[in-house]
Amino acid sequence: MKEYWYKPDETAKAMEGGWFHTGDVAKMDEEGYFYILDRLKDMINSGGYKIWPRDIEEILYCHPRFIRRLS
Repeated sequence: MKEYWYKPDETAKAMEGGWFHTGDVAKMDEEGYFYILDRLKDMINSGGYKIWPRDIEEILYCHPRFIRRLS
């Protein structure tokens, strides 16, 4: 990536230290495979607790009214 279109400040932040910082949260398993879990920019900080949108989505997916809407 060369730059964000007409956003030099965001480009400078994303390219800090010569690396492209995507803002993705990932984990690596024992075999070296990476899994994207969420995005840092989407995290909600409420009273010191970090709340990830994916956690909220997982709870909603289990709700009976939501499940009926998907069927």
